Amino acid sequence: MPVMGGEQAFDFLRAIRPIPILLASGYNDSDAATRTAQRDFAGFLKKPFSVNQLTEAVASALGQKED
Repeated sequence: MPVMGGEQAFDFLRAIRPIPILLASGYNDSDAATRTAQRDFAGFLKKPFSVNQLTEAVASALGQKED
């Protein structure tokens, strides 16, 4: 990202408001988990992902059930 990295963006957003944040990464989930171990992400999306995968992840992060 041009201004800040993902970890900095996470900290910035969480300082404003405790919202659910999804991690989207080209790394596999174990590599991403290692890099972000101290962060409380609401979910993980491996790039590339489909619109359906994104929709399911957002619904899950918000505690909503897909119909």
